Amino acid sequence: MRAPFFAYRHGDKVFSEETCPTGSSSISGLAFTPPGSTLPAEFDGGLFFSDYSRGCIWVMKGGAGGLPAPSTVRTFRAGASGPVELQFGPGNDLFYADFNQGRIMRIHYTAGNQAPRAVVSASPTNGDTPLDVDFNAGGSSDPDPGDTISYEWDLDGDGQYDDATGATAQFTYADAGSYLASVKVTDDQGASAIDAVAIRAGNTPPTATITSPTTGLTWKVGDPIAFAGSATDAQDGTLDATDLDWKLVIQHCPSNCHEHTVQTWTGIDQGSFPAPDHEYPAYVELTLTATDSGGLPDTRTIRLDPKTVVLSFASSPSGLTLSVNGTDATTPFARTVIQDSVNGLAAPTPQTLASSTYDFGSWSDGGARVHSITANADRSLTATYNKR
Repeated sequence: MRAPFFAYRHGDKVFSEETCPTGSSSISGLAFTPPGSTLPAEFDGGLFFSDYSRGCIWVMKGGAGGLPAPSTVRTFRAGASGPVELQFGPGNDLFYADFNQGRIMRIHYTAGNQAPRAVVSASPTNGDTPLDVDFNAGGSSDPDPGDTISYEWDLDGDGQYDDATGATAQFTYADAGSYLASVKVTDDQGASAIDAVAIRAGNTPPTATITSPTTGLTWKVGDPIAFAGSATDAQDGTLDATDLDWKLVIQHCPSNCHEHTVQTWTGIDQGSFPAPDHEYPAYVELTLTATDSGGLPDTRTIRLDPKTVVLSFASSPSGLTLSVNGTDATTPFARTVIQDSVNGLAAPTPQTLASSTYDFGSWSDGGARVHSITANADRSLTATYNKR
C-alpha cells in the first residue's frame, strides 16, 4: 500500500491561514495547470483540488522534478459553492461544476486592471401590478485598490443602460410580464461587469404543502417512507402534479453538516422511498418545490431524524485499538449508529500494549476479524486477543 501524496484530516485546516470550514471533507476534483493557462506563471505545473464538503479550492504549486510541492498548498478559492469536477477548459480557464446550484463556474485571470464585481438585489421581485421595486447595487466592488466605480441601470429590460445611475434605483412596472433588470458597474479604468435580477410583475409565487410525512416521524434503515404534497397559486389555482419536484438528501453532520443527494423525483405529487443507510450523525431532508406557470417557485422542506442504537466495544485485555466504520478508537468506547444500519468492524493485529504483543483471537459474536454487523438494537461486542 502506498501512502497518499498529500492528506488532511476532517478536523484540520488544509492551509493554516484559511477561512474554509473543518469537520468534514470530501475531495471532489483534481486538475493540473495546462500549458498556456491564463493564470500567472507561479501556478505553472500546479495541482488544483477541491473539497465539496468544505466548499473550497486549493492549489499546490509546482515543485522539483515536475511534481507539485505539498509545502506550497494555499487556498485558491474560499466559499466556492459545491465544487466538483475541476477542469481547465475553453481559454485555458479553470472551470468547476457547482453541484449545489446546478451550474458551471468559470475562474478567469486578467493581468493588469481587474474588472469590478457587480452585485444587485431587488425588493420585491414579484407581485401585483403596478409593482414598485427598489434596487440596490451597493454590494458591488472593485479588486484594484483606489479604483472608483459608477453605475448604470437597465430596468425595463430593453438592453439600454439609460434608466438610472447611482448605487440604488427605483422602478415601477405597470404591465404584467417578466423583466430582466440589470446594472452595469464600471471602474475608472473603463472595465465593467454586469449583474441582473429577474422581476415578475403581475405574478406571485405558489404555496407548496407537504402533507406526508409529518414532522416527528422517525425511521430506521429500510423503512418505507411515503410522501405526498400539493400546491396552490393565486393566478393558476391548484397546480398539477407535473409542477411538483422532490429532492431527498442526507445531511451528514460529523461536525459541520454537508448533504448527500439520495434521489430526486420530477412531476409527481406522491411516492415513497426506503430509508437510507448512512453513518451517524445524520438525518434526512425531503424538499418539495412547486413552480407556477410564470416560473415562480416555492419550496418546503421537512427534516426526518433516524432512530438510533448504541454499540459498545471492549477488548480483552482492555486498552487495545478497534476499528468501527474505518475509525480507530481505544477500548472501551461506544458508537451511536442508525438503527438497522450495517457497520464494519475490524480488530487490528498484532498490537502492542505495555510492552507485550497480542494477536487477535475472536469476537464475542463469532465474526471474523474483519466483518460487518447490522445494528438492530443496543449491543456490546468484545474482541479477545492472545498474548504471545
